[in-house]
Formats: sequence, C-alpha cells, structure tokens
Amino acid sequence: MPAGAGGRGLPQGHRLCWLLCAFTLRLCQAEAPVREEKLSVSTSNLPCWLVEEFVVAEECAPCSNFQAKTTPECGSTGYVEKITCSSSKRSEFKSCRSALMEQRLFWKFEGAVIGLALVFACLVIVRQRQLDRKALEKDKERNSDLGEAPSSSSLQGTSPAPLRKPLFL
Repeated sequence: MPAGAGGRGLPQGHRLCWLLCAFTLRLCQAEAPVREEKLSVSTSNLPCWLVEEFVVAEECAPCSNFQAKTTPECGSTGYVEKITCSSSKRSEFKSCRSALMEQRLFWKFEGAVIGLALVFACLVIVRQRQLDRKALEKDKERNSDLGEAPSSSSLQGTSPAPLRKPLFL
C-alpha cells in the first residue's frame, strides 16, 4: 500500500520533512570529543564580579577616549561602570548598558518596525488594486461576451432575459 493512501504512514512530502528534521537534530547534537580529565578553573583569571558580590562605585557612564583605548571592557558597549568587590576589595571596571543607549535602540527598533509595516501596507494596497483591475477587466469581458445575444428577429414576441453575472470567477 502506498504511503499516502489509506491512513497508514505519512505522505511522501511529510516523510521527507521529518527525515530532514531528524537529520538536522542529529547534526546539532553532535559534539566535539570531550576529554575525560577535568580542567580546574582558576578564579584568579576571572573578574571578581563573576565570583563574588560587588558594589557599584560609579554608575554606568560613557567611556572616555583614553578608557576606550586602554580598557577592554569599553569595547563591547562603549559604557563602563566601576565596581568594588566585597570579599577581595578589588576595584575593577565592568561593561554595562546605559538606559539612554537602551532607549535609543528601542526607538530605532520601533522605527524600523513601523517603516516595514508601512512598506508592506503599501504593497498590499498596490496588489489589491491590481487584482481589482483584473477582476474588472474580466467582468467587462464577460459582459461583452454575454451582450452578444441572438438578434431580436429570431426571438419574435419574447422579451429578452436579464443578463446575470456568474457567482464565481
């Protein structure tokens, strides 16, 4: 019995889709070989704010030109805050995201979404007008075809039947 007939099995297109999904899942689960020995993580290389509590000494602020060149934490966002770790009493810089930067990103995103919505709304209007124009042309063509009824001399004594449009195109 074919796969799509009856109610047994999957149609050919669905079977291919599931096969591709299973293959992709297998591919994503494939991992690089892991060595059995465990590597110890040294906390001295990590910033103190990752492993212990900290207090913000200076709020998030834009990096100065000097900080941008010398402090690697300024590279990712352009903003940095000074923190003091509570256990080790070390002062370090930590990259941060300012509220002003977040607000600008939000409004850029909103502007892009509204712009895309306007573009697609215009495309829908243009397409609807094209379809309306085609439908009108078909109606005119059908009306002109129906208008070529037999001459009145062949139908003496009968009144012409009213022309009706078909319900479906």
